[in-house]
Amino acid sequence: MTRVLQLCWLWAFLMAVLKEIDVYAVDFGMQVIQQRPEVTGRRLCSIWPCAPPPELVQVRWPHGSFFRPRGVLCPQASGGPVMVASSYGLHAVDPSLPGPALARELQRGRPLPPGAFLVCGPGLGAGSHRRPQSPPPCSAAAVTDGALLLWPAGGEPPPPLATAGAGAAQPSAAAAGTARPASAVVGAARPAAAAAAAAAAAAAAAAPGAGRPAAVGTGTSSWQVSAGAVVHCQNVTRLLPAGGSAAELCLLLVGWDGAALPVAAVPLPREQGPPPSARIQATPGLNAPFFQRSARQQVVALHVEPQSGRLLALLSDGYIEAWDLFVLRSLGRWRHAWPAGTTAEVQPISLCEDSGRRLFVLGEGGPPHPTLARVHLPEQWTQ
Repeated sequence: MTRVLQLCWLWAFLMAVLKEIDVYAVDFGMQVIQQRPEVTGRRLCSIWPCAPPPELVQVRWPHGSFFRPRGVLCPQASGGPVMVASSYGLHAVDPSLPGPALARELQRGRPLPPGAFLVCGPGLGAGSHRRPQSPPPCSAAAVTDGALLLWPAGGEPPPPLATAGAGAAQPSAAAAGTARPASAVVGAARPAAAAAAAAAAAAAAAAPGAGRPAAVGTGTSSWQVSAGAVVHCQNVTRLLPAGGSAAELCLLLVGWDGAALPVAAVPLPREQGPPPSARIQATPGLNAPFFQRSARQQVVALHVEPQSGRLLALLSDGYIEAWDLFVLRSLGRWRHAWPAGTTAEVQPISLCEDSGRRLFVLGEGGPPHPTLARVHLPEQWTQ
């Protein structure tokens, strides 16, 4: 009996060592099998979410290793560049080009106030195929005085933000449009580390609207990180308040409060209709449940894919967990591994999913610094 116990302790010790050095990890309490990309071995992809090995996107960053990224934003249309934002401007990276891609500067300065991000919707591309009644492809969002402000991306921010960002660079005339856009105000707290979309809003197409800001309270005053997307209300009827399903478009909003991921759906006013004059309470209807999370794991970044309703949460230790918010189910989790050639000092700071179901993860603290990795999502998440 003593010999059996000794063997069990030896086995547990070996598994702990292999997991600690990121060579091989098996935990039957978690749906995860992890291996380094360069280590060949058995992958139980029929049981655990697996993804192809990540690819390192070779980028020539401005100022080299001095460049400090703030976030990444993926294009909604196929073939578009990936946007990487810094604290002073917006840069476009085309990962499809052979060789190192140049991070081309699109605009210098801070086009929108800090802490802003984008919420985008399915099939709302700009151009002649865009429906006249539809909102712009993406709406910019920022927080001031405990409220989340929404306005068409590239348009003029609401007065509180316009005053705060008076010294910032403004979007170009082509992006801003010719008329004052309508905006909506959703009560929330300051999201953390969302400057990627703040800069990316300057590059998104905007459509003129009309009306005054609409106030919508949500009671999400303790959110630390936020993300959202404009979706069709018929996909989130179980999250809507009574009578909210009559609207066509809704804002699907997710936040991290330090312990849970509250999810809320807010019906959006029609672009050409009068905004509501009353303050609407939109309390989060549920929490996205973590499969297993320790107290040390914090949410670094969130992303909501508008076409599939897929929520991605990037955790501080590199794990990525996913949920389908349209059918309300957990998709599992997997450990993001950086491509060969990166060091253990690289820490993920932002992520996004493009229209081709590819995941881009931005990291800093290399070398190489900054680091942009690309990987296809696990097949189980996209079925």
